Amino acid sequence: AVPDGCREVRKHLAWDKARGIRRVACLESASSLVAVSALPSLCHLGTEHFARFSDCVDESWTVTIINVNTGAVVGTVDGVTILWNVLSYKSRTWDEHIRVVIGIVTGEGEGTVFQAPIVCAVTSAGHCTATGRGLWAGQVGLLTANVGEVFSGELGWTSPRPATTRLHFRVDMTFAPVQANPVPITIGPAETIRCDSEAIFRPTKGGCVYVHATANILVLSAKDHTITQAAQFMRAAQKDLRRHPGVLGAGPALTRLTNASQVRRNRRVACKGVTVRNGQSCDEYPFASTYQGAALAGPGNFRSKAVNARQNSKVGTYLGIFFLRFRIADRDSFYVLIVG
Repeated sequence: AVPDGCREVRKHLAWDKARGIRRVACLESASSLVAVSALPSLCHLGTEHFARFSDCVDESWTVTIINVNTGAVVGTVDGVTILWNVLSYKSRTWDEHIRVVIGIVTGEGEGTVFQAPIVCAVTSAGHCTATGRGLWAGQVGLLTANVGEVFSGELGWTSPRPATTRLHFRVDMTFAPVQANPVPITIGPAETIRCDSEAIFRPTKGGCVYVHATANILVLSAKDHTITQAAQFMRAAQKDLRRHPGVLGAGPALTRLTNASQVRRNRRVACKGVTVRNGQSCDEYPFASTYQGAALAGPGNFRSKAVNARQNSKVGTYLGIFFLRFRIADRDSFYVLIVG
């Protein structure tokens, strides 16, 4: 949220007056949202909205210009800044979109100019760079805050392979009223992007996700004749297990396990004692490829059963596609929803 910088500024008006300063500017949260039209559906003004592959954040602000001698407000500029993007499970390149909408400008707020460069901040190994794609006039140039003005643009970015990189974006805005000091504000999403080129996601060469998006849901239908028996077993297991693992809203999430030897151990423990007839294979829940698998969860915390082998294999195919399309890495969480 925008800090209430005007409260602090007012505390020092006497000091500013002694130094011969006539005007000071400050930033505070806007009292109401500026009307914005034609935004993408992923944006909901007033709150950050993010999913596995998208994010939209906005901040409403007011630049206030104060007469140092009297303490009176002599000018304002109202506006909102919006930043959004859409990532891909199979690319480490994407566009950052920005829109700055100017609302009401009063008094000495007229003539205020600003910059709003988009900044990529890396918080782990690797780096991110601009691709040269797109255009955003506020990146280096000065824009004038006129009533009702709408400034839009986009810039292409990439996180080069092969490092697994965590990063986030922000907009470092600086306002410069005609008769007052420049005032800065940082706007940006709280969520972190993770870009990777892990071998488990081949054949893709890399992709990016919002790592803290936890409501990743594998949806399987018991009406799908290719997996009916296996889906019914999983639904019964979810209901029967005390903690209801993998059931959104009722139990803890499952977390992916990529260590191949540990996956095999989970499967061996789960299927020990299960009698498998011709055309069948042993199915287990939670999946062996999770940290909630049988060997790690312990007795009583898993279920296993002989089911149709082809159906069991088909579920494994669906799970693999889900891991790839949602880029579920080791220890990433997900849920399983059985419908139909």
